Amino acid sequence: DGTLDWFFLSPISLELLITLKAISHWLTTCLPLVILTPLVCIPLGINVASSLWISVIMLIGTPAISFISTMGAALILGERGSHLLLSIFILPTFLPTLMFGIKISMLVLNSVYDFEALFLMIAISLVCIALTPFITAMILKVTIHRKAFMQKNNKTIWEFANPKRFLVIADKLIPMLTLFTILTMLTGLAWGVFF
Repeated sequence: DGTLDWFFLSPISLELLITLKAISHWLTTCLPLVILTPLVCIPLGINVASSLWISVIMLIGTPAISFISTMGAALILGERGSHLLLSIFILPTFLPTLMFGIKISMLVLNSVYDFEALFLMIAISLVCIALTPFITAMILKVTIHRKAFMQKNNKTIWEFANPKRFLVIADKLIPMLTLFTILTMLTGLAWGVFF
């Protein structure tokens, strides 16, 4: 509909626009969930202090989820079957935030407060807020240039696949990757046994 073209032609930087879109996504979808969490916790038998801690945990973790979602949306831009691709690309990147959030929430329910996990979750959110707008902007630029190139040359991405070239590159890389894998495995084994 021309929105993406407007983003590229806008005097405002693409990274700032992506950040604003992620913040608006967080304000409209995640913040209402954070606000409603204490109300949902009451029928579940969770005391008020624990429900407020769970809200704070969600307040810390949900920005990371909103900002990571921008990368996923950029990756599947204009692709067929994009809903399945979105879940395949994004769910693994959500796991650290979800795991720390669930761990902290379960500890809070048992009246144990693990501030190290909370600080790790804050760090994950801050890193996502700092890096994902730049990564998303790069993904969008590559996607737009790829689509323009394919439209200009009337080609699809499948026409660029060249098995002969792939096999030549793979023959050179496989021994190096095998050596790297063996060295990494031995280092991990030595570290696990001796340290």
